[in-house]
Formats: sequence, structure tokens, C-alpha cells
Amino acid sequence: MADEVVTEAAPVAEAPAVASKPPVLGQGVHYVLDDYSHLGDERKPGAHLDAAIVEIFDDEAVTLRGPGVFASPVSHDEGGAVGTWHWPEPVKE
Repeated sequence: MADEVVTEAAPVAEAPAVASKPPVLGQGVHYVLDDYSHLGDERKPGAHLDAAIVEIFDDEAVTLRGPGVFASPVSHDEGGAVGTWHWPEPVKE
């Protein structure tokens, strides 16, 4: 039997954990907190806060409102960049 040559496969891009879908008025989402330290806010940038979509713009940017949150316009980013919104992560059981 001849020796087989095994080569590594090219890396495959990972699919997002949650498929992107258009924003929906009233839908609950996560807002990734921006830096509001200049306002005396003790929450840290990058914290995920619950919010609801209250306005939708043509480019899928939205206005968000929630406990301690009012932000507009906020862009969508499933990667969770600071200052963006994304769908809540699936709950692991």
C-alpha cells in the first residue's frame, strides 16, 4: 500500500450563531453599551443591556429603549461591537 499524503483543508468561515433577520418593532434585543462614562454612568462599555426596538430606519439602524437605555440611531452587528444592537444569544441548556 502506498503512503497517502494528507493535506490540511482550507479554513471554513464560521456561520453566525444566529441568522440575521430584519428588525421588528417591539422586539427585544441586546444593546452593547457604548462608553457613557462622561455622563457619570458606572456601567462598563461592552455590557449587554436588554432593550426593545421602538423605531426602524431604512438601513436597519434602530432606536432602542429599555431600562436605563435610550439610544438612536444604533446599527446592527451580530458580532456584538460596542454601540450596536444584536439578537439575544440562544440560551444554552
